[in-house]
Parts: sequence; structure tokens; C-alpha cells
Amino acid sequence: TPVIRDLLAEAIAALGPDLQVRVSGTHLVHVAVNELKGRTHINLVNVAGEHTNRSAIGYDQVTPLTDISVSIKGKPASIRLKPEGKDLPFKFVNGRSTFVIPRLEIHSIVEVIDK
Repeated sequence: TPVIRDLLAEAIAALGPDLQVRVSGTHLVHVAVNELKGRTHINLVNVAGEHTNRSAIGYDQVTPLTDISVSIKGKPASIRLKPEGKDLPFKFVNGRSTFVIPRLEIHSIVEVIDK
């Protein structure tokens, strides 16, 4: 539920960890981070839909999410959105790089290229 999600987010923030990835602009994105061939990949999954409706057994349409702000630790050489293959501009401030995902349909991968 949103209440539990926000409570857990506040508790984690109070502990003060410097999270590798932070997402803002929506609560409807699941984030999974992994390494592949020496590169960081951030999987973003759009989870919009009627998840609290026990009568919903499927979805005909998932509304795209827009203007999602993502912040990562460090300053990479480049950041690429997949599968589109589009390089994303980013700003590096206080040890973090911030960029915007303009539109998330269902699933996108952010590839962080360090060299």
C-alpha cells in the first residue's frame, strides 16, 4: 500500500544510506540494478494499474509514465536508454548524476557506461 511504501522509504532515508539509484517523479516504478559485462544496468518497470482491485485479473492497457527523474552515484562516461539506444544527457552534482527518462511504457533499461 502507499502508506507502507512511504513508511519504509522514510525509515530507510533516516538510516542515511547513499543509495546507488534514486527515482523520483512517480511511485509507480520498480527498480532492479544489476551488472553485466562490467556495466551497470538499471531496469525500470512501469507498475501502473489497478493492483488494489481484487476483481482485476488482467490489464488491457498500462498508462505510460513520463518525466521520471533518476539519480545515480558517480559520474559515468555516458548513460544510454535501451532498447531505444538513445544517449541521455545528465548533470553531475555533489557526486551524483541525474537524468530524466522522458517516457516509460512497460520496461526500459538504463545502461551506465563508465569507460
